[in-house]
Amino acid sequence: MLLDLGIITDVIKLLSHPSYNAQAPALRCVGNCIGSCDAHAEVCMQLGAIPPILSIALHSQRAVLRREATWAVSNLAAGTIGQIEHLLRLDLAQKTITLLSPQEHPSVRREAVWIIANVSTRGSWPQMEAFIAVGCIPSLVSILAA
Repeated sequence: MLLDLGIITDVIKLLSHPSYNAQAPALRCVGNCIGSCDAHAEVCMQLGAIPPILSIALHSQRAVLRREATWAVSNLAAGTIGQIEHLLRLDLAQKTITLLSPQEHPSVRREAVWIIANVSTRGSWPQMEAFIAVGCIPSLVSILAA
């Protein structure tokens, strides 16, 4: 619907707004768009939604926003090999380590586990190797053992 109405660009711009009241609904809308189908995810990706979403996931002071942003990224990680490759070019493997940190809120860590799960089921072996190379397996084991 956001794509049909032509307002997705405006919603994506709100991801960079300093107000929680603007960011939170924008993040939910864009996350739902990304998760709806690969074609919609591709449009969001091409319109530049992923860098601000990653910024929220890594830097927001609010755990609820970090969780929503990580959820949106995990939706894209369940997409095509090309979409996963785009995420890897944005250093997603290393950023996932940060999201899996024991200091991170448990709800964010849970969503970060979905990033790895989605890449391992939808991505190529070299894409999964990128996560292995930065140390995602020990971080994943520590979460599963907790």
